[in-house]
Amino acid sequence: MNENNSILEIRTSLEQLRLQKSRELKLLIDQLHVAYENIQPANMINRAINELKTAPEIKDLLLNASIAIAEDFLTKTAFVGFSKSTVRKTVGTALMLAVANAFIINTDTIKSMFLSLF
Repeated sequence: MNENNSILEIRTSLEQLRLQKSRELKLLIDQLHVAYENIQPANMINRAINELKTAPEIKDLLLNASIAIAEDFLTKTAFVGFSKSTVRKTVGTALMLAVANAFIINTDTIKSMFLSLF
């Protein structure tokens, strides 16, 4: 009878170990899927972009750069255009520098006006 009990205990222990092994294997497979999803290039790029969206310093830099590029483009097309005249180009360049200087001095005001549009 004692032998039967020990065999029964061994069988139940083996069954418990098999169940534990299957649970741990399932957890390991789930972790493998998560790791695989994390290292895919598209997901890495998406995570980086989302981090950039939430960083206030980056938002500030992008907004300042966008405003500066738009200001340069608009000033150049408005004052210089596609002219071949040297005088007009010189005057246009001087005006562009004046406008750029005004933008640099009043960056916060322009930024708040720009943000109020959106």
